[in-house]
Amino acid sequence: MNELYCICISVNINTNNTNLIVCNNKKKIIKKNYVCHVEIPNLKKCIALNIEREAGNKTKGIKNNTKLQKRLDVLLPILKKYNITQIVYN
Repeated sequence: MNELYCICISVNINTNNTNLIVCNNKKKIIKKNYVCHVEIPNLKKCIALNIEREAGNKTKGIKNNTKLQKRLDVLLPILKKYNITQIVYN
């Protein structure tokens, strides 16, 4: 079981909520009425879950104009810590 996971910052089309999602199949996310704006591909499961947990803990105190920018402001420093450079902006 050596699957690769990805982290997506996505927005729900119906509710306009922004989510940080860890998945191994991006097509399933798109089928659930989400639009993926940022993708960090090719991560091991444990690293992807650590990043998601750390980002969730740090998001609460940040104030920005948009929810998407808020997620990015939290996520980018965490990615530097893990030396992750492959980021896909859609």
